[in-house]
Amino acid sequence: MGKGMRIFSMIFLIIIFLTSIGYCEETKRSEIPGMFSISTDPPGAEIILQNFSLGTTPLLYIPSSDLKVPFIFEIIKPGYYLEVRNITELPQSGNTITISISLKPSPQFGRITILAKPDGSLVSLDGDKPVEVPYTYDKVPVGNHSIIVSKSGYKTYKNSQLFVNADKDIVLQVFLISNTENKVLVVMTSPPDAEILVDGIYRGTTLGSIPLKIGPLIDGKHIVKTRLTGYKDIVTEVVTQEFISTNLDLILEPINAIPKSASLKVRTNPYGADVMLSGIWAGQTPILGYLEVKNIPSNRYYLTISLLGYENVSEWIEPKEGENIIIERTLKSIK
Repeated sequence: MGKGMRIFSMIFLIIIFLTSIGYCEETKRSEIPGMFSISTDPPGAEIILQNFSLGTTPLLYIPSSDLKVPFIFEIIKPGYYLEVRNITELPQSGNTITISISLKPSPQFGRITILAKPDGSLVSLDGDKPVEVPYTYDKVPVGNHSIIVSKSGYKTYKNSQLFVNADKDIVLQVFLISNTENKVLVVMTSPPDAEILVDGIYRGTTLGSIPLKIGPLIDGKHIVKTRLTGYKDIVTEVVTQEFISTNLDLILEPINAIPKSASLKVRTNPYGADVMLSGIWAGQTPILGYLEVKNIPSNRYYLTISLLGYENVSEWIEPKEGENIIIERTLKSIK
């Protein structure tokens, strides 16, 4: 081979080598996936795509190769309106499509009205400045709240588990006990004239609008039984303390009354799960709120929650008469 030919061959090999390097670099660049960057104000919203949860914001999502446009992102956060984004294009390789969403609060409030005796008592909600009763708190956020009713010379009433539902009114009647009395428990019944037993010992009878005051009692848990001819007995557990006014307001139910059906509320993450009660399909969990199953006779049921691609959730439930059972479950994906 001549000298010129050898030089030409070397140049040709170098060109091929450099071209292959460029090709590899180009291939590497093309392997960088496109993605969506999704943020919300406030953060912590759940992103739903085709009934599957992608996670919560802020979120980076790399679409799968089989995802086709158009499709919809659903943005869910409790206390805020549902947001929907229609996506008509996929991010190109190496590029990011940014989606920023400002969530709008939805009305999620209830109302609490406090009545109390003696007159001049003060009430405080969640540690706010005390105000004189009667008093109505408007637009109380849904959830658990703490109520304190007090008056100088009287034992304080406390309730740290007062649950408020949306668009519901709560009326709370409180009776305070004088510090000079050794009573600690106030019992009211509707109708009145019911016998009250505490830990199996008869402690008195409720009289009209006059509350029955019971004490002294040892600090701690006690079992209160209420009985009245023609009505069903009520057995309740209470906790009393020496310097606290514990109130118990009971509504008696006639023995011949029509049994109250129970109800069941189910919410799942992600939504769209099938709910079965002892083999009977009850419905699918919705995007927002709960699947509500009403008029369930008091009995024992085998509850099954299933969604394609996720592990089934199965458990026994035994709703009591008139009880409202709430079940919230996060489903585990099948790996």
